[in-house]
Amino acid sequence: MRIAAVVDSAVEVPPFVSEKVFKVPIYVTLGEERFKDGERSLEWLFKTIRSKNIFPKTSQPTPFDFERVYEHLLKKEEYDHVLSIHLSSKLSGTYQSAVIASSKFKGKISVIDSENAGFAPGILVCRAFQLLEEGASLEEILRDLNELKHRIETIIALESVEFLIRGGRLSGFKALVGSVLKVSPVIRVKAGALEFLKSVRGMKKAFDFIINSVKERVNYDISAIVAHIESRKNAEIFMDELVERIHLKECHLFDVESLTLASHLGPGVGLFTYPSHVKLKV
Repeated sequence: MRIAAVVDSAVEVPPFVSEKVFKVPIYVTLGEERFKDGERSLEWLFKTIRSKNIFPKTSQPTPFDFERVYEHLLKKEEYDHVLSIHLSSKLSGTYQSAVIASSKFKGKISVIDSENAGFAPGILVCRAFQLLEEGASLEEILRDLNELKHRIETIIALESVEFLIRGGRLSGFKALVGSVLKVSPVIRVKAGALEFLKSVRGMKKAFDFIINSVKERVNYDISAIVAHIESRKNAEIFMDELVERIHLKECHLFDVESLTLASHLGPGVGLFTYPSHVKLKV
């Protein structure tokens, strides 16, 4: 069976499989400009935000955006089935647009709510390709992915809370306190939604909190992705400390390219942990 993988642009896919994946862009509006995620660079986005003091907004792809991609894959590329893996439905209507579009293709599309964002759904994509190589059936792949998504953890240290406040992703009081005190907020994705964990003074303390949190909670072999938005030096510092203090089967450092994620989070460093039997290089 030939299976295609489709994601949206709030999903980051490890470079090992990026050429195998089809991406449906989310729309970004900055001032008077509206464009598709991927049509501008992160450097341009942050330069414009800082020079004009305006913040971006995002809007989900339409069902028709998904329909065109699905039709191309099934009819022109002659895939047998499409796995469509997306940003949490609690963070965006993107998943629902994909579901609406999928209804026109009579069981040829499986839409998965990752209940996460960034590299977390990208890990699901890698696992799907891993299982395909091992000869798994579609039913086995879907069952595995729906179990795995609850074992992938995402925790993020941000340099500022400003983007979260302006984007309305964290409700007022805790976020406002973080802004006033000029501290770094630590957040995680829990059950598909963003959850505030702690505010600390400086990224170093944020990293220490994250590593201690992982050590306390995780009791099985894990691998990890460290990813950053315009914060490469901090990501390298964090990764060095992470691999020194926690035994990891694998650990990868990646740049975030998604304008959607950058628009809502701003500069920061994220950690994505997942069971070590999952292989990214497939």
